[in-house]
Amino acid sequence: MKHALDDYNEAASQLNPPQERLTWTKLSEMVTLAEFDLLRDTWQDIRNLPWTNPFCCEAMNLYFGIKKAKDEFCRLHVEIRRLLTFMVDDHVNYYWAIVSNIIPNPALASELSRRWEYHMQINTQIAI
Repeated sequence: MKHALDDYNEAASQLNPPQERLTWTKLSEMVTLAEFDLLRDTWQDIRNLPWTNPFCCEAMNLYFGIKKAKDEFCRLHVEIRRLLTFMVDDHVNYYWAIVSNIIPNPALASELSRRWEYHMQINTQIAI
């Protein structure tokens, strides 16, 4: 951080007119961007540009929020298909595991059957 402050002070001294040097104390007092006036004395004053208007900022936030929601909606279509595929595969896998263990290992088949029933209740709630 000290190196960045030294770099800033050196660059500020080379401006025409030279700008005030910053100290750690002054820097620590600049808590928010509203108090941080470094941008005020740059080549172009950005404070009066249209995108600095609070209403424009809010409109941009809403626009990008809607854009992100559309992206999330597209992603949901992919994830829903994956979830449904997993639920079907899980159902088939439990079925075959139970069927293949009914005779050789009835205790395991019984436990798998209970777990299958539990998973089916969860999957039914998800699918509703």
